[in-house]
Amino acid sequence: DERARIALENDGRMFISLHCNSTAKGIVRGTDIYFLSEAQTEEAREVARRENAALAFEGKDLTSDDSVLRQIFEGMSSDQYLKESQDLAAEIRSAVIAAGGRLKSRGVKQAGFYVMKGTQARMPSVLVEMAFISNPQEERLLRRDPFLRQIAKAIFEGIRTFKGKME
Repeated sequence: DERARIALENDGRMFISLHCNSTAKGIVRGTDIYFLSEAQTEEAREVARRENAALAFEGKDLTSDDSVLRQIFEGMSSDQYLKESQDLAAEIRSAVIAAGGRLKSRGVKQAGFYVMKGTQARMPSVLVEMAFISNPQEERLLRRDPFLRQIAKAIFEGIRTFKGKME
């Protein structure tokens, strides 16, 4: 709630939430980029469920989660921000691919992450799962500055390309 509130109160132009993914399969690796929409795959639904489940520890009531998502989409005056979110996610994905090295793009996906719902569809919003902390190799990479700089640069390049196209 607080991250989205800060973005809204400061007239944010875009919302990018950075995360580390995890799965029971320790061999899975790569970067996933999500934009706010109803999940299209079981894998995306599962990732969103795990991320959103952490909010229960903060005392959040997620029982009305699906209705909140529907209200956001019904309340949008147009699909402008949904399309822009999809475009921003695609640009970040392209930059991850261009960066090469130890970065591996797993693609752009759709899911109803609570953290993005808080922006109330008033700006392009994406969630970047930078790497899998459940993968021992990626967990080690996440502790190293060169890898963090590489992923940060790829995200930055995606934002810059998106911004240039929007202008």
